[in-house]
Amino acid sequence: MIYYCVKTSEYLADILDKVSREAQYYVQLDVPIDRAESIIEKFQKRYDLNQTARQRNYRLKQKPVVDLVVLLNQSLLKIEKVRLCLLCTLPEELREKKQDCSELLRVAYGLDKSDLEPFESVQDRQNRLIYRTAIQVGENKQSAPVYELVNLPFTVEQRKQKEIDRTTGWTWRIHKKFLELKSEQLVATFKKAQQIKSPDKQDSMVMAELSRVAKLAGFRGVREDVFKFNKQVFPLYFKYLNRKSKVELSVPSYERKSKRLVSNFQEMTAFFEDLQK
Repeated sequence: MIYYCVKTSEYLADILDKVSREAQYYVQLDVPIDRAESIIEKFQKRYDLNQTARQRNYRLKQKPVVDLVVLLNQSLLKIEKVRLCLLCTLPEELREKKQDCSELLRVAYGLDKSDLEPFESVQDRQNRLIYRTAIQVGENKQSAPVYELVNLPFTVEQRKQKEIDRTTGWTWRIHKKFLELKSEQLVATFKKAQQIKSPDKQDSMVMAELSRVAKLAGFRGVREDVFKFNKQVFPLYFKYLNRKSKVELSVPSYERKSKRLVSNFQEMTAFFEDLQK
């Protein structure tokens, strides 16, 4: 099946939903927006993506099934790119051991070797599924890793509240490098605030910096990371401003399942055209 998204959180939620439902292998790539539709059509024909949920579930009993999640957000639109994520779910009897997903798909769908995508396992710590910032090729900066998909333990409280019978579950968390970058930016903000006499202006500067982190996608792992990130605010206030913090700390709101905003490629591109009017 194909899922079209116009928000980063929606894209991340669709991937998380599939992985939580036993999708184990992925390929993620950015393609030029003027070629995206033809590439999507190529994948649609190659993996029979144009199917109903019932057809998908029936097929999964016999062979691997591939889903495609498509993202066009404002950052990607600026550099005229579309992000694609292919997710492969194997029949139940093939899930216990790591498989050569590309080879299984070649056999199941009668593909040539030249048609194969380099699928990676979501459980491979060396090749985790990572969401990166969108950067135009040729710019003098690197794409920054923002979120990574991980399997984290539930707390006892989380298991009780949601009646979860598992000890771990998939979620997105903030990538270590992105957290380090945000910590550096927060310290830099405190150093600038140190040069200002007005406590109100100092607090406004700090709150503006913290709000950027509080607006991240509210998945379980992200919320936990932001909570830990916020703990450094109190010692930084004493270190640089020599007083207690008065700012209100917050974490991202929980991601809630909502109605899909678009259902095909034309609606996805038209969504941003309507915003610009």
